Amino acid sequence: MERRTFLKNSMVAGSAVLGAGSLAFSAGKENGVQAAKDQFRFCIVVGDSDINRQKLAPGWDFTEIPNLLVVKPLTPKSTWDATKARIKSWNLPPVYAASHFFATFDQPEEGRIPFCGPDADWDLAEFWTKRSFERMSELGIINPGVYGDFFAIPDGFSKTKGTDQCLRFLSMAGDVAKKYKMNLVN
Repeated sequence: MERRTFLKNSMVAGSAVLGAGSLAFSAGKENGVQAAKDQFRFCIVVGDSDINRQKLAPGWDFTEIPNLLVVKPLTPKSTWDATKARIKSWNLPPVYAASHFFATFDQPEEGRIPFCGPDADWDLAEFWTKRSFERMSELGIINPGVYGDFFAIPDGFSKTKGTDQCLRFLSMAGDVAKKYKMNLVN
């Protein structure tokens, strides 16, 4: 099944996906059961469909929101305000994490931000990042995920230049995350 179709189908109302990035680690004690309780937290990943909290299994510690599918940084403020109100109405566990920061090449073009390669668009990458983190902070997100598959260096492009561009992006994203007291995670 195509990745986008899987994600969309897996994040329908009342369902949850426990996948990559869904277990978060926190500082814990170094002994037995207490260490396991302190080190692992269970996260529910929700998409852009309404959620009925009563139909969810109990035990979720926090929520993860996909930036590309829910935060949608290119939408106007009025759209974001309505989305934010919808998310809060779901009454989910605290929203601490975000994933799907950009689209990969098998996802919608709208979220594909070229920051690595000959078509790098730094104005767009910076706008997307600033708007994303600002909106994420309004939900309480402290750990936005910026995954490695966004850093694919195009064939035929200098690996040194590509690496420099990736580091430039991470530096900029780190500065923006710091403003909102967030930690970039991969």
